[in-house]
Amino acid sequence: MVYMPDKTVAAGRIASQPSLLTCSAAALHYDFCPWANRWVYWLKNPLWCLVLAMACAVICGFCVSSRVFLIAAALGAVLLIGIVWPWLSMRGIHCELSFALHRIREGEAAPAVLRVRNRYPWPAWGLVLDRGWGGHDGESGQLALARVPGWTSSVFNWEFVPSRRGVYPFAPPELATRFPFGLFRAALRVAVDRELIVWPRTVSLQSLPDAVEIDPREERFSERHVGDAGEILGTRNFRQGDSLRRIHWPQSARHLRLIVCERQAPATCAVTLTVNLEPCAFAGCDGACLEQVIRVAASVCESLHRQHADVECRIGPDVFRIGRSAAGLQRLMDFLARVPYAGLPRVAGLLTATGRIRSRLAILVTTDLAAATRHRDHLVCPSQRLIVVRSERPPAARSAEPIAVCQSWIEVDSAVDLASEFPERWRRACRVA
Repeated sequence: MVYMPDKTVAAGRIASQPSLLTCSAAALHYDFCPWANRWVYWLKNPLWCLVLAMACAVICGFCVSSRVFLIAAALGAVLLIGIVWPWLSMRGIHCELSFALHRIREGEAAPAVLRVRNRYPWPAWGLVLDRGWGGHDGESGQLALARVPGWTSSVFNWEFVPSRRGVYPFAPPELATRFPFGLFRAALRVAVDRELIVWPRTVSLQSLPDAVEIDPREERFSERHVGDAGEILGTRNFRQGDSLRRIHWPQSARHLRLIVCERQAPATCAVTLTVNLEPCAFAGCDGACLEQVIRVAASVCESLHRQHADVECRIGPDVFRIGRSAAGLQRLMDFLARVPYAGLPRVAGLLTATGRIRSRLAILVTTDLAAATRHRDHLVCPSQRLIVVRSERPPAARSAEPIAVCQSWIEVDSAVDLASEFPERWRRACRVA
């Protein structure tokens, strides 16, 4: 037998020891004086570095040699061109932005058109459509234009794919340039034809929860209710106002009186969905938890509406009654698109509903943090069926929280793709084989 050394362990020991280059990089990137950042951060702009260099050249020109004034003049020329050129170029630019669509969903593409008119005879270089595209901070660039010829009106078309829900642009967009030296940023505000509303991404749910009838009556124990549609249940005597099309003519001729057919009535699923978007439900969580709660709520409302259920969605003090038309669902999706990324302000007394509201099935979409907080505050579990979104928090934060005793109906992770888990768990919860 030939003994071979364990290279894996040796490699692991070598890798665990920090190298000199790593230590040097960590030392050079360490902030030793964070209190002085407010005084020295302006030095990151090369404009001020050139200003200091020109001032030093002027001082050296007076004290050492007059030839140093040539260096100061060269630096002054660079500063003058770097400031005046972008400022003057943007004075002759007019820009308009428009979207071909008004509403899309996350991940979908919206055709966008940017019209730029240059009134000056010389071209404009290095233009960037900036602010209002990359996120709620609105600082990320979206489109870069290499060159806009002089005395022309140029049209630029591209497919804008938003990465998250919201109303785009988040901030007033600007067309900016730093050409030629990147010393000075000159910008002008872009006129936007209309805003683009990006709805949250949803998944299709093919099942209905246990049907709850709207306006139930007493002494109605059979699941086959009388109505004007569906299968024939039987016959009865004619009543004033019955349609002549429902008359059973053979039975009427046999009994010498008008007899009509009795048909079934469809059982409609009535659901009241409450969404917890209070900031306390997302304390210590990243934005993925809030987005997952919004996607779950939008998926449930859209799927129930598509299956002709009577849906009522409650978000804070706002109540959205989604009827047969698509207008109610559109108002709800527009509202969800406009929800701030920090959540909605808390309104007391809206999540403590007891019992079913007007004999409707009540569902509450919340987070595991909110359920644990309810247990910590010695509050009873809500009577609604709970759809709990589990947040991705550190193990230390989870161990410090009390265990929630409220039984969840469906649980979904905030970090996973909603389409991979939620439809199957919804189907099982609705008891559909």
